[in-house]
Order: sequence, then C-alpha cells, then structure tokens
Amino acid sequence: RKQARRFQSAIKKSAKPMIDAVKAEIDNSEKRGRSTRTITTKKATSKGPAKTKDVTYRSGNLKRSIGFVKPKKRGNLYGLVGARFGSKAGKTFDGYYAAIVNYGARRGKGRAKVTNKRNVDYSSKGFMRGRAQTEKLMQAQVKVILDHTIKQLSRL
Repeated sequence: RKQARRFQSAIKKSAKPMIDAVKAEIDNSEKRGRSTRTITTKKATSKGPAKTKDVTYRSGNLKRSIGFVKPKKRGNLYGLVGARFGSKAGKTFDGYYAAIVNYGARRGKGRAKVTNKRNVDYSSKGFMRGRAQTEKLMQAQVKVILDHTIKQLSRL
C-alpha cells in the first residue's frame, strides 16, 4: 500500500505539464463583451412544485475545470487529465460541457453544425503538446521510487 501511494503521488505530480498544456489549448469566450452570464434553470421534482435556481456561468469555466482526476477504484495506478465535473468539480467551475466543446457538436443524432472551431479538439492538441514532458517527468519519478525501494531492500 505504501508503494502504491508513492506511485499514485508520482503520477499526480507528473501530470502537471499535461494539465498546463491542455489548459493552454483552450481560448476563453468573450462573447458580446460579457464574461459572466446568469441563467435561471427549473428542476422538476416528484414531491412538489418545480424548483428554480440561478446558475452563473463565467468565461473560463472550462479552463479552470481541467485538472487531475483520480480513478474511481481505490488502489488503481493511473490518473486522468481532463475536465472535472459533478462531485469532482469545485464551487467555482464545472466542465460538464467539455465533450461538447471538444467535439464541436451536441450529443445524439441531431448534431449542430460547428460555426466556431476555436476550441474543437483541444484535448488531443494539449495531449500532443504535453506528452513528452509528462513522460520524462514520470520516468524520473519512477526512477526515484525504484532507487528508494532498492536501498530499503538492500538494508535487509
């Protein structure tokens, strides 16, 4: 378990260049000169009347939502770099629309035509940009962990 925690920590540290590269590929929207937009949403409930909620969307939510996402199952030795949404997102950002922006279309059969291709395919562009640095950092982290383990085993 101790070794697994060391590897998990190393994976998270080595993901930093990848996170920065993906964030650098995203251009924030400055649509119509507004950086924030408030939308009132209605949520239907089965127990009573529909509830309304004011949601404020700020320019840059997608960029702020990019980060390291831990695997669901405890003890797995991998990590994901992408938009955090739902329970993984903080209070100031939510990247639930990351796939829509990345692929430039809506889900389902009725796909919208893409007029603004500014951020289309941002994830793979960022991946290619940060891949070499991330691999290099990961190799260095693994080497440190293995050297430490070999020293510990040689003392026995």
